[in-house]
Amino acid sequence: MFGVVEIDKSLFCPRRQKGKRNRGAYGNITVFGIFELD
Repeated sequence: MFGVVEIDKSLFCPRRQKGKRNRGAYGNITVFGIFELD
């Protein structure tokens, strides 16, 4: 890859479970995207 690239990261969490605050990284899915701009 040469030139300008755009990078993005998203964090997807499962639905909130009763009694859990879901603040940790356990069970979460991290998605990275890289896009080359012309």
